[in-house]
Amino acid sequence: MILRKIQPGTCRAWLTRVSLKQELCFFYSVPPQPVPPLAQTLQGYLNALEPLLPSEELRHTHKMVQEFGKPGGLGAQLQEGLEKRARHTKNWISDWWVQWAFLESRLPLPVHSSPAISLPRRDYNDWRSQLVFASKLITAVLDFKAKINTGQLPVEYMRGKPLCMELYPLLFSSCRIPGPKHDLIAPYGHARRSPTHITVVRNYQVGCAGRCFSLVDSASFITCLGL
Repeated sequence: MILRKIQPGTCRAWLTRVSLKQELCFFYSVPPQPVPPLAQTLQGYLNALEPLLPSEELRHTHKMVQEFGKPGGLGAQLQEGLEKRARHTKNWISDWWVQWAFLESRLPLPVHSSPAISLPRRDYNDWRSQLVFASKLITAVLDFKAKINTGQLPVEYMRGKPLCMELYPLLFSSCRIPGPKHDLIAPYGHARRSPTHITVVRNYQVGCAGRCFSLVDSASFITCLGL
C-alpha cells in the first residue's frame, strides 16, 4: 500500500539529481601523506610497549630497536623505501591499510578497523511509528550519499589536519567479495547503470527494497508515509 503511493516521477527526479556527479575533491584537497622520521617511529613504538612489557623484555626491545635504527641498518633501508614510495604516491599507506586492515583481516570490521553507528533503544507504539523512523533514517543516509556523489561533503579534520577521504565513495554501492586469503572490493557506484536498491535486514532476514522505495527525495518519501 505504501509503495503504491510513491510516484515514479519522484524516483526519476532523485536519480537525475544524483547522476550529475562533480569531480570528487576528497582526495586532492589534502596534502600528501608524510612519512614520519625513523627516529620518531621507533620512539613511538617503544612508548606503546612501555606499559605492556616487563622491565627485562623492555630492555631487550630497546636494544633491538637501537640495532634496527642505526645508520645504514635495516631500518634506514626500509625508511628510504618508504620515502621513495611517498614521492610517487599521494598517500603511501592507503593501499596497504585497505589490504591489511580490511581485506585480509578476519576480525569483525566495526570497532577493530571501521567506525560503526549504534542507535539508542527506541520503543515504538506500532509498526507505523517504526516505519516512520526507518524512513527518516533512510532519507538521511541518501542525503549523505548524494553529497558524496556530487563532491559536496566537507573534508573532515583531525587535530587540525585534513583527512584523506578517498575511500568515502566506497561506503555505498560496493560490496566485499570473500576470498580464501584476502577479500576483494567490488564497487558499483560509477557503473553505467547506477545501483537502485537498498538492502534491508530484519531479524536476520535479508530483503531488498526496490527502486521506488529507496531512491526518492526526503520530502516525497515522508509525504508518502503521511508524515
